[in-house]
Amino acid sequence: MTRSKIKVGINGLGRWGKNLLRVLEPRCEVFLCRDWSSYEAMIVDPKIDAVVIATPMRTHAAFAERALRAGKHVFVEKPMATDVDSARLLVELAEARGLTLFVGHQFLYHPVFERLQEIVRANKIKYLQCVWRKFGTFDSDMVWNLASHEISIALALFKCLPQEKSEILHHFGLVTKTDVFIARMHFNGTPFLIDLDRCAPEKQLAGPSNIVTVALEYLNNVLIWNDTSLFWLGKNGDKVLICEAHEESIAREMDAFLASCSSGKPALTDGRHGLAVVQVLNQLVGDPTDQ
Repeated sequence: MTRSKIKVGINGLGRWGKNLLRVLEPRCEVFLCRDWSSYEAMIVDPKIDAVVIATPMRTHAAFAERALRAGKHVFVEKPMATDVDSARLLVELAEARGLTLFVGHQFLYHPVFERLQEIVRANKIKYLQCVWRKFGTFDSDMVWNLASHEISIALALFKCLPQEKSEILHHFGLVTKTDVFIARMHFNGTPFLIDLDRCAPEKQLAGPSNIVTVALEYLNNVLIWNDTSLFWLGKNGDKVLICEAHEESIAREMDAFLASCSSGKPALTDGRHGLAVVQVLNQLVGDPTDQ
């Protein structure tokens, strides 16, 4: 089956679901789910090959499980579940049925991340820090919604789970219980710091800013990924541009999903990657449904 012939149903047309729809429409045939009853009809429809789930995160696992049991390939937004057992079940269902389970950890498809990964592959990381500044999204869980990005990036760069118990260094609530969050974990002895703030007024109009700093062991080299750019940090504190992204990461992500559906090959953000993110988040802050 070629990518353009894949028929995809979309469940969830909120802000992000509309973005996914925009990107998918030129690439394949798309069907929309309007409510629960139409979702049930969609997943048993033999014309539908794959389902995209962009609903509230507490519903991800249930919708994904139903689709997999119905024999559909699944794209599910991050996090794929809010507890480890549900995430593990989704992986087992997909693998037993030979289906694609693709989790929407979009930053791993960013062109800048691809270049960063190439550099890191040949050089040992001494320190990794991810900083996220934005204003808003107060209606969703701070850590599960935002830290899942940072943890996904760290897992992809280190290619293992953290080996020591993660520490919450600081958390503070301004609008909700937690709006500022700082945590530290270690991967093979290498420290990784997460620093999140969704009350940052400087980004109220400009949108979110994701800054990833990677210190490499040789020659004290430091890489900085700031939105669409990757820089070397020079000796005098000057930033030297390495590359600039000109492609949308969401478009590359959807291409990867359709390619996985058509080829059967696991994607970079397959179910096992999504499961690892859920494992780290659960160890760090627990299941958000219990709070």
